[in-house]
Amino acid sequence: MSCVLEEAVLHRPCGGPRILRDQLAHLLEAARQRHVEVQILPTAVTDHAAAEGPFTLLEPVGAHATVARTGGRLTTNRTTVRTLQQRYAALRAQAHSPAASRTLVENALGALRAI
Repeated sequence: MSCVLEEAVLHRPCGGPRILRDQLAHLLEAARQRHVEVQILPTAVTDHAAAEGPFTLLEPVGAHATVARTGGRLTTNRTTVRTLQQRYAALRAQAHSPAASRTLVENALGALRAI
């Protein structure tokens, strides 16, 4: 599994600092697993590949088609899926590496532990 998250979510204390600390600890635990890649998109990147909104790509094992979710709808339309695959590849290129992203999460978590 791989995902790209905006850097702002590392600092937005929805539910308060304790909730954010628990969320960051969970994210860090997940990011340390071999089968999970978490990348953080820097806030400074203003023109990014997900500016049109969130999307999800699902590639089920043994399936013949990738499924995309965008705008609340699922689709297997090849053109739509291909476009979203290209956007995801561009988004990953704009984001920090998984190792650098883990460090960002660790630093945000460390700052909250000091509170």
